[in-house]
Amino acid sequence: MKSKNRIILIGIVLVIAAVLAAAGCGESITAFIDKGLSADEKATLESVEKIDDYPLYVMYYKGDYGFDRYINKGRKQDDAAESQSDSYACSTVYSYDEKNGSYFGRNMDWYKHPLLLLFTDSPKGNASVCMVDISYLGFDSKDDITKMTLEERKALLDAPYIPFDGMNEYGVCISEMSLYGPKPIVEPGKVALSPQEVMRAVLDYAKNTQEAIEIFKKYNMVYGKKVPYMHFMVADPAGESAILEHIDGKLQITKNTENWQICTNSQIYENTDEVVMAECWRYREAYERLHELQNAVKREDVAEIMQDVSVPSTIWTSLFDMNTGDIEIFAGRKYDSGKRFKLPLKK
Repeated sequence: MKSKNRIILIGIVLVIAAVLAAAGCGESITAFIDKGLSADEKATLESVEKIDDYPLYVMYYKGDYGFDRYINKGRKQDDAAESQSDSYACSTVYSYDEKNGSYFGRNMDWYKHPLLLLFTDSPKGNASVCMVDISYLGFDSKDDITKMTLEERKALLDAPYIPFDGMNEYGVCISEMSLYGPKPIVEPGKVALSPQEVMRAVLDYAKNTQEAIEIFKKYNMVYGKKVPYMHFMVADPAGESAILEHIDGKLQITKNTENWQICTNSQIYENTDEVVMAECWRYREAYERLHELQNAVKREDVAEIMQDVSVPSTIWTSLFDMNTGDIEIFAGRKYDSGKRFKLPLKK
């Protein structure tokens, strides 16, 4: 009914616009359609800026995006599909040092898609920043979103629901990496969310790693056919991190035992570092470097590690300073031209 009313409204608007045009009024038809957006939605879509020709955009979401209402119902469990993707991608490194700070680096290794750095500050959740692959919203790398009308950009209003990595105002960071084989469990009575929606819940509501773990425990996870199964890393600036995996019908949690933790595309639960290093050269490279540095890991060290473990399919690298809120994004392995931003953190 809502979509039907919108179609009728747009039809009325087009008629009015045509009449005004015939009368010599200069405002475009698009302008009248755009007026169907709320003030916050218009401000959100107008904030889009292209910051790299990869392309990489930045957008500042104004107001509420309804997530607190959505997670009460979530998705239908029967929307779940057997994942048909065995793509392997992504690396995450977390380090904590009382003197040098806490850092979270993440490489997204995937297909060349348009990218969005999204800032949100919902009145009903934590402020946060995240990276989004906006091909999942229907955009193409050949598109120039800044030249689109607000109506044509409107799918970006759903961007908060599909974070791929991010940090909130408490310095809590999260990322996902594909993991072939293990399947998420389905427990009766739990609300079902997509992997990215669970990540959004962490960004919006967690103040530390333990709270993030409790959020994961609350939901069933629904995958689509083209979405690989995943495992996740969460971390906070106080030195606590964890890797979360669905193994043997349970959510298995592996917490850090060092001042750092690494996750690529091998199962971590009940595997030794030696086993994972033998399976994944990226894990081995990061492990050896962090082991060498011990408790003296600086921001530039994490940046160097992420560059060293990048691959030709790395479409972005995120680097989050969990103590200062500083963010640097490298699109398409352009490590000499990172884009810097800042998320104000709560003390």
